[in-house]
Amino acid sequence: MKVDFALNTDGKGYWSTESRPVHINDIRLNCFADDEGVPHGELIASYDNWNPDEHGLIYTDELWIKQFQEALVSLGVPPLCASDFDYSEHGMQGKDYVSMDVDSAFFSNSNPLIHELMMEWSNHLTLVEAT
Repeated sequence: MKVDFALNTDGKGYWSTESRPVHINDIRLNCFADDEGVPHGELIASYDNWNPDEHGLIYTDELWIKQFQEALVSLGVPPLCASDFDYSEHGMQGKDYVSMDVDSAFFSNSNPLIHELMMEWSNHLTLVEAT
């Protein structure tokens, strides 16, 4: 889903001392289900003005994830759903995106973003069973 967010880092994370705006231009969702069919997934926020080799990883920056959660609320995501995720592990972070783990609360029927993401990315959606 194309978006246009300017979110700030505070430079207090473990992997970066940069305090600056980060332009988020796209968010996408990879979905999975466990053995009981409970959904979980990876929420990816792509950026175009941050270089991890130069600036470090956004991963663990508390201001950035707080502002990302607020940005999701501005898209209509209920606050409870928007606050029920966190950064994925260090190795999941990309050169041009931030990776976050989402659990079943994010997939709530009350979360309108889920329906839009699933409709927009139906050709790209990854649905697999955990083994």
